Formats: sequence, structure tokens, C-alpha cells
Amino acid sequence: MDDQPNLETHAPTSIAEARARQMFDRVLVSWASDLLHLRRQGLMTPGWRVMDADAGEDGLRWRRAA
Repeated sequence: MDDQPNLETHAPTSIAEARARQMFDRVLVSWASDLLHLRRQGLMTPGWRVMDADAGEDGLRWRRAA
């Protein structure tokens, strides 16, 4: 038998717990959206933007730190 509660079917014991779970879910969705946006731009590794005449429209290019 598994003594760990199943978080997907766990009913909140209070209004505060339900609100905390809602806030967590909103933050998680926002974080995941931001992560996917960065992944699409190829910015998943640490780095910085530098001015480069041969770069895209804004003249900035991403330089990876590693």
C-alpha cells in the first residue's frame, strides 16, 4: 500500500489550501509558457546579447556563456 497522498485527487482541506493550489497552478502555467517561449527562441542556456552588425533586425545577437 502507498501511504503517499495522491495529489491529483486530494481534496483541499480549507479555503486557504484551495487558493494556494490555484495560485501555484497559475504560476506553473506561466512559468511553463515562458520556458517554451525561450526554447523557441533558442535562449535556453545562460548568455548575453551583444551588438552585431550582421545580426538580425535589431542588431543584437545572443552570445552563449558556455
